[in-house]
Amino acid sequence: IEKINTTIYNSVERLLNLIEHNVEEISNNTEIGMFLLTEALAEASLIKMRYGASRFISGSEHLLADEIDGRIDKNIPRLHGELLAIATIIMMYIFSDEYDPSQFNKVRSLIQRLGLFIDAAELGIKKNIIVDALAAKPVRTDKYTYFNESNLTKSDAELVYDRLFGEKKSEIESFSF
Repeated sequence: IEKINTTIYNSVERLLNLIEHNVEEISNNTEIGMFLLTEALAEASLIKMRYGASRFISGSEHLLADEIDGRIDKNIPRLHGELLAIATIIMMYIFSDEYDPSQFNKVRSLIQRLGLFIDAAELGIKKNIIVDALAAKPVRTDKYTYFNESNLTKSDAELVYDRLFGEKKSEIESFSF
């Protein structure tokens, strides 16, 4: 487990709290909601520049979202944020044994309250797309992410899908390690 930079962690947590406290404004696309969301995105970029860390804006969830995007039908457009929401849920589930698992339910709930889908099927993304994208272990040579050292097999990817979106998803409602 890598050491967490508490300054970056606290800065990002403030941004998440801003979004969480203004979720109704953001999900209703009000002027103030869009302003606050833009401010949060801009602040995330500033944190990246200040501390030279990009994990929170270009980590494994972004790589997974891009991998999923490369595998889905291009005739059905999806927004990057929609794919990122699904990828975030997947990666939070995978990471939950290394970090605070209660955060999984908090983030999943926030994604839903923002009006984004929390189930891949709601976006029309089939199981094989998610499983193949996870099993592909997308990496970037200029960034270190979970996928650089992942031992995730296709069987593991299928189990993750089933627990999050498939036949075992009822188990996730009360998820904890």
